[in-house]
Amino acid sequence: MKRIALAAALIVLGLALAAPAKAGTITVFANADNGAPIGPPYPNSTAEQTAFLVAAAAFGPVNTHTFFNQIVGDASGVWLNGDGTWTSTMTNCVNGNTCVSNITFGNHSGFNVGSANGTGNYLAIQNASVTFNNSHFTNSFGFFATGLDGTNVTISFNDGAPETLTLTGTTLGGVQYYGFTDTSAFSTITLSNFSSDFWGIDNISFNRGALVPGPIVGAGLPDLILACGVLLALARRRRQIACLTPTHPRLGRRAVNSVGWLLHADAHPPA
Repeated sequence: MKRIALAAALIVLGLALAAPAKAGTITVFANADNGAPIGPPYPNSTAEQTAFLVAAAAFGPVNTHTFFNQIVGDASGVWLNGDGTWTSTMTNCVNGNTCVSNITFGNHSGFNVGSANGTGNYLAIQNASVTFNNSHFTNSFGFFATGLDGTNVTISFNDGAPETLTLTGTTLGGVQYYGFTDTSAFSTITLSNFSSDFWGIDNISFNRGALVPGPIVGAGLPDLILACGVLLALARRRRQIACLTPTHPRLGRRAVNSVGWLLHADAHPPA
């Protein structure tokens, strides 16, 4: 009975651990310099970035990543300071159109927001999604989007519940900034735009929180339920064996088991 109670308690604990955390309150920061020519300043977008960075810093130190240290032509990469990795669904990389790029075809496509002529590394995107897998939990995420021509970007993540935000793209290209804070932390975020529009992202910022734990073997709910089932089966098996064990007429069942007598029906204790 004790084993059955323990198994039941483990199942209840597993269900509690598997229950999703509560979703947080999200605050969005978004502004654009619609149709702005290449070359700073971008006053509306930069002011929104500043407001976002102040809000994000309330959750911890904020890191901003350019694509300066990423390799031109790559569709995935690693942040060199250990902040995590990024991957994309792009496969046919063309400089200026897709993947890490350092040239631009004007303000209606992706470009680097820090240079006077838009050259310098940035991430060019077309008909694809990009996923950022952070090594630390974060409560914020912000970036510059360039060259959007009337298409939108879907932003997906899970802060205890599936969340979807939408960056409404500029209609005349140019630059816009989009960021958000969340009172519940997350570690993975995906940006998607499966259209023919050529656009880009640059200067990605997020605060750095607690380290994301690695997977624990056997810690999943299915494994926990399986382990409980094994415990119950073992308990049942022990009861069956106990019923088949002969009882010494004077010393009882425990003594029989301790000296290892055979459990045959015709076995007799030594004289």
